Amino acid sequence: MQIATILPTRLGIFYTSNGEVNTTSARFRAPFQKILAVKAVALISKILESTIMEPEHLSDTTWRFIHHFGEMGSRWGISRTVGQIYALLYISHVPLNADDITHLLSFSRSNVSMGLKELQSWRLLRSEYRAGDRREYFKAPEDVWEIFRTLADERRRREVEPTLSILRECLLDPKHTPEDEHFHNRMQAMYDLISMANEWFIDIQKLSAEDLTSLMHLGAQAKKLLHAKNRLLSFAGLNKEDIPE
Repeated sequence: MQIATILPTRLGIFYTSNGEVNTTSARFRAPFQKILAVKAVALISKILESTIMEPEHLSDTTWRFIHHFGEMGSRWGISRTVGQIYALLYISHVPLNADDITHLLSFSRSNVSMGLKELQSWRLLRSEYRAGDRREYFKAPEDVWEIFRTLADERRRREVEPTLSILRECLLDPKHTPEDEHFHNRMQAMYDLISMANEWFIDIQKLSAEDLTSLMHLGAQAKKLLHAKNRLLSFAGLNKEDIPE
């Protein structure tokens, strides 16, 4: 009788001692592997689900933060629902799916779905999928500077750039009367300020988080640096216009 041996193959097929495939063993092994895989995925999913927060497990401080974020969201141009969804994802220690958010916040499933789509359009979410689970899981970026950069860049794209486009069109209108001249001057002043702020923001976006932190810590020191610069220019007999950009 031939003694069956198992060779270290990726398929895990049984071989006989003379190297021939034992098709009977392989045929019985395939369904067994599928059963093990299904049970393993189910076990992993159960373990992950056991780590999901429950409403009663959230502290009063957590709820206060979530509700406040929702109220502030309405002032930032987003709905209260969207604000609370993002607050929950920001503090959650694990990614959450739409069903989890619906359960924790007691929102309707449709409101949660619309809220998640809006947050995705702002590029404020990361999503992932899990083996054996068709649901999409969401989480907020870990780096708070990344959130700030993304939010600020989206607001610039949605609000500042359209305003600059309108101002450019207004400045192209001919000036026939004193009123037209006054209107043009007002539009030019607004355009110059917003354009300069927009260019400044684009430059700031290129800085690292460490440099941004240092820049913010300057505070009043930045004013002293500007005064020192002006004194040096005055001492050298130069004007600001003489300094290259």
